[in-house]
Amino acid sequence: MNNMPIAVNPRTGVGVSGWGSFSGIRVVKDPREFSDNEKRKVCTHIRLELPFALHGMTGTYTIGESCQLSIRVLERPKDVAGYSISLPEMNEAVKHMKLDPDNWGYVNFTEAILEFKEYRLMALPEGVDPADHDDEILKACTGTLNPLLDWYSLATGNYSVTRVSSRDFIRYEGWHTLPPGGTLFNHTFVSFPSSNLSFEAPETEGDMELMRRAIAYGKVGDEYSLAYRLYTEAERALRADDVRLAAIQAISSLEVALSHYIGSRIREKGDHFGKLRISMTAYHRAESDLTLSIMLKFLFPLLVPSDVPFPKNQVDACDRLRKSRNYAIHEPLKFDPSPVERDLQAVASLLEFLVAQEERSTREGKNARG
Repeated sequence: MNNMPIAVNPRTGVGVSGWGSFSGIRVVKDPREFSDNEKRKVCTHIRLELPFALHGMTGTYTIGESCQLSIRVLERPKDVAGYSISLPEMNEAVKHMKLDPDNWGYVNFTEAILEFKEYRLMALPEGVDPADHDDEILKACTGTLNPLLDWYSLATGNYSVTRVSSRDFIRYEGWHTLPPGGTLFNHTFVSFPSSNLSFEAPETEGDMELMRRAIAYGKVGDEYSLAYRLYTEAERALRADDVRLAAIQAISSLEVALSHYIGSRIREKGDHFGKLRISMTAYHRAESDLTLSIMLKFLFPLLVPSDVPFPKNQVDACDRLRKSRNYAIHEPLKFDPSPVERDLQAVASLLEFLVAQEERSTREGKNARG
C-alpha cells in the first residue's frame, strides 16, 4: 500500500490513489495495446456519476446503433450524505439517507455506464492537453445521455433534472473489454478537483466582491431580471453542448431587455428625438409587432445618448446571433454553431450597456427633481 501513488487537491484535501502509471490526478490499471484486428472487436466503457437520482429508470437501454446505457440509483456513504444535508454528526441509527427529490443533493446519485461497441482511445495521447482529451470523452457521453434526461423530465414532470455537461463531473472511469472475456484493460480513473460539483472546503466568510456582483442582478428590475435569467439559461445550454438552444435563449434575452429599454426611452423622451420624430401613438400601436431586427438596427441607435459611444461591435455581433437563432428555429441544417459562443458574449455586454443607461437615466431623473 505504501507504494500506491496518490494525488491530493491541496485546497480540499480530497485525493485519489491507485496502481499504475500516474499523471496529474489520473490512474491507469492493466494497460494494453490492441492490434488493428483486435480494435475492431474492442468495446469502450465509461462510468459516470450523474448528480441526481433518476428514480424508476434502473435498467439497460440501447442508444442508437453503437451504445448501450446501464442506469442504477446508488447511495452515498453515510458520512458524505450527512455532510451534504448539514447533519452535525452521524451515528449508527442512520442507515439510509436520501433527499427528496435528490436532485443536485449529492446524496443519492445515478450511476450511468455507457458501453460503446467500438474502440475509443482511453490513454492520454502524447502532446495533448489532458483537459481537452477528457473533455472529448465526456462530450461523447453527455451527447448520448442528454436526450434521455430531457425525456425523463418530460415523463415525470421533474424539471430539476437538467442536462449535464462535461464540466459537471468530479470524476469518471473508463476501460476497454475484448470479447468474449470480461477482463478490463486500460482501466482509467480521472478526478477533477476543480469541477463545478466538487466538494470544496467550507469558507469562514464570503467573497465580498462576488456577493456584491451576485446581489446586483436582483436590483435591475423585473424586465432585466427576466433578461438575465434567459441569458443564464443560454450559458447553461452552451455548456451542455446544446448550441441551438443557447442561441435561442440568448436572443430571447436580448429581445426582452431591448424592447423594455426602447419603450422606457420613448415614454421618457416623448414624441421626438433630436431631428427625428417618433409618434408615441404610432409606437404603442406597433409595439407588439416590432421585430428584433427593427429594434436593434433602427430604433436602438436613435435612443443612445449622444455623449455615449455607440456599441456598434456588440450590435453587429448580436445581429449575427439573431440570424443564427433564425436558422436554429427555421432551417436547422443551415445553423452554424461555431460563432455562437463568441457572439453570446456580445449579448452579455449589451445587457450591461442597457442596464447602465437605465441607471444613468434614473440618476438624472432624481437630480432633475431634486
